[in-house]
Amino acid sequence: MRQEPIPKPSEPMQFRAIGLLRGRYIRSEDQLTRGHLLMEDGSKIDALILGRVISLVKNHMDLVAEHLWVVYPRTDDRTKQLQVQVMGIWEPETLQNRPPVLESNTDGTLRAVPPKSPVVSSQDLPDDYFSIRGEVVYQSGDKAQIAVKIKQVSRRDTKKSRAFKLQLQGVLEDKALHQFWDFKAQRQGDILVIQSAEFVAKMPPKRKKKKPKWTGRSGPITMPTPASGEGRSVGKPIRRDRPVTAAPSPANPADETHTP
Repeated sequence: MRQEPIPKPSEPMQFRAIGLLRGRYIRSEDQLTRGHLLMEDGSKIDALILGRVISLVKNHMDLVAEHLWVVYPRTDDRTKQLQVQVMGIWEPETLQNRPPVLESNTDGTLRAVPPKSPVVSSQDLPDDYFSIRGEVVYQSGDKAQIAVKIKQVSRRDTKKSRAFKLQLQGVLEDKALHQFWDFKAQRQGDILVIQSAEFVAKMPPKRKKKKPKWTGRSGPITMPTPASGEGRSVGKPIRRDRPVTAAPSPANPADETHTP
């Protein structure tokens, strides 16, 4: 097995949104972690460098040259344009020239650790390629637009997850709403265009939230009677031989309702 930046999914319904972009990273004037990727076609993609890559970019990468960046795509809520979060750089032919990792032998000497498996060269990987896997939540044939919901599991707590929507351009022949699909997409300008799509499965039905049960006082409520002061159950109907009428109250103009 060769090491690749975008491995095959580990399970059929694994959510994913990851891609490869080749270009130059142009940092902003005030921050290293914020800037944009300048592509060969002149497109500028807003980019954010994630924490795990900052040291690598700062100390080992020549930002004047082009590199193959491993990115997480996002859709800007306001402009609907492509944004990326840089999570890695795939350039083994350059990074492997750095000093090898050393481990201690049982006798105290050091040895270099060889790579566990061959690594795919950056020159053998396609540019502007994206793998998108998730639930289709919007589909418009007229606009040729599709929105895919991606669930992102927290690294600290695997039971917690948050979701975001990624917009793709393309048309599906079938009704794909609330279905899990595997998309292969390509960047064209600042949008992702579907190259191929494969149906995976229908999404499981959402669990309905149970209504909270009323928890009141158990048993009938008793009230004292004027005659004896003993308790009488309100839960039982009161038998009356004659209709009960209320004594009329004196007229009060403040109690009247005027209809305009």
